[in-house]
Amino acid sequence: MEEKSENTQGLVEQVTISRMRRSLSQLDENDRAKLGEALAGRRFVRILDEPPIFVYLGQDEDYVLIKDTFCSCNGFFIQVLGEGRKSHCSHLAALHNIGNNYIDLSGRLGLEEVFTVLLEVLYNNRSKTVRRMVYGTEEPERSA
Repeated sequence: MEEKSENTQGLVEQVTISRMRRSLSQLDENDRAKLGEALAGRRFVRILDEPPIFVYLGQDEDYVLIKDTFCSCNGFFIQVLGEGRKSHCSHLAALHNIGNNYIDLSGRLGLEEVFTVLLEVLYNNRSKTVRRMVYGTEEPERSA
């Protein structure tokens, strides 16, 4: 029975890897750069389970994302909504491809705190609340 389970596990891993390769092959250069940065720095933070709402912690600005639907970055507003040139921004593409490689604060935030985070990002372009919870301060240590 255990051997069958291992075979099934291997098949699932192969299918998952195949899907990721196909998905990654459809990303443009900017999307791939954002994905690499997101995976390396764990920049996505889930703040709510349903709907799945995330905050992307950028170096200069933070963005609110609703998985596969919306991003508050300029690229989404200009290229997706305005010009219709793309179906997603680089942040949504990266979020779609990172699997579970994100920080999950959804169980630690009440609805009032979620609204505070959304307002911080949408009005101030940064969430002090999320940064304090993730980094213990408002700013991460910068590498030299």
